[in-house]
Amino acid sequence: MIFKYEVEFLFLKNSIIFTISTSTEESMNVFLDDLFLTFSTLNPDNEIYTIQGVQIYNQDLENKFYSLVQKYKHQLPELSGVLAQLRKLNKGERFIFLPKQKMETEQRIKLRSFLEAENNGGNFEAIYEDAMSKLGDVIMTYNMQTFGDYRVNIGTQNKNHRICRFCKNKSEPLTFNNKAHAISEALGNKTLILYDECDLCNKRIGQTIESDIIEYLSLFRTMFSIKGKGGNKKFTGKNFELAADENNLKLTFKSIKDRPKTPDEDYNVKLVSQKPVVLQNIYKSLCKYFLSVIDENLLKHFDKTIDWINGDFETLSLPLIAEQITYNQFTTQPNLVYYIRKNDNKNLPYAVCEFQFTCKRMLFIIPFSDLDEKDFTLNNDFQNFWLTFKPYSNVGNWGHNDFSNNNAREFKLTLQFTKENKN
Repeated sequence: MIFKYEVEFLFLKNSIIFTISTSTEESMNVFLDDLFLTFSTLNPDNEIYTIQGVQIYNQDLENKFYSLVQKYKHQLPELSGVLAQLRKLNKGERFIFLPKQKMETEQRIKLRSFLEAENNGGNFEAIYEDAMSKLGDVIMTYNMQTFGDYRVNIGTQNKNHRICRFCKNKSEPLTFNNKAHAISEALGNKTLILYDECDLCNKRIGQTIESDIIEYLSLFRTMFSIKGKGGNKKFTGKNFELAADENNLKLTFKSIKDRPKTPDEDYNVKLVSQKPVVLQNIYKSLCKYFLSVIDENLLKHFDKTIDWINGDFETLSLPLIAEQITYNQFTTQPNLVYYIRKNDNKNLPYAVCEFQFTCKRMLFIIPFSDLDEKDFTLNNDFQNFWLTFKPYSNVGNWGHNDFSNNNAREFKLTLQFTKENKN
């Protein structure tokens, strides 16, 4: 029997959620006693400890938590991520300690509004109402979760109790010896590790579908010096090579005929990728990232999605993916924000996810959920979804692109250059 307990630390800008799992109730209770004592205060009148939900960061708290990390650093390495986050806080800054507390997104926003008011000043009610109005109908329909800003290990730590999310332990031989990244390490993911992915699935998915999304995003990876496995990567195509160092970005063409002429006005440069890309594999990769971070209790609703990712069946049509280039939410660590529908409104998709990579944002529907009645490939159905997601549809210029094509095709990029007026 496995004993599990979930703890969340809610900060002003992000949150850290991790699950403690032990094989005995006694070892769980020992850890929880140490954890609760760290975040408790002693009443001098009756000598009773009380767990405080609202915590104030100070040196004494940091010292107590550091002792906890040192004691359990081998069993629970993710505690080091909490400590690192604590050390980023200002002395006297408030955060919230939530042991075994499942919250609706609306409750989470209310707590964040409280932290905003307490830490930065302002009226709590006004901050809360403003946050709710920006999210519109989405907040009433979906629960939301964010991953990527903090270090977290997802799944079951004990190898003997793991079940692979992508083959249900049918791989032969079944091993869990290699570190599996919930988002491709090649895209700079250093924070999200998935325990519940066996070695064969990790290798197969990495070599088949994930190589396409890496190629698709290589321009951004090189341009912003995102360090994947082995450090910075060049982006090499059929007619060019793009490389970056600390101060410069160098674009080299492989022949004179490929080099653009430099007229007085603005001009475009066409780049042809070395590796053909399968667009549907990009969609599969995005869905694989989503399935790697969601709660294991939700996986049962995506059995057909997993079959599609594994290539057990083909589809000719998928919902459009919304894409945007913006520097408002620029991040060097790839992030995921996912939305799970909390009612029975079948006119909206059960699961939606946003992938953020440098200045690139991609919002996509998770297809083939057993809690969907529509596939959202019809324009009216997709538009209903899109207009509901006002935090996205009301902000900036988005393109809606079809990633249904399942054939390898030449991947071409066009860079637009503007000549600088030195005067």
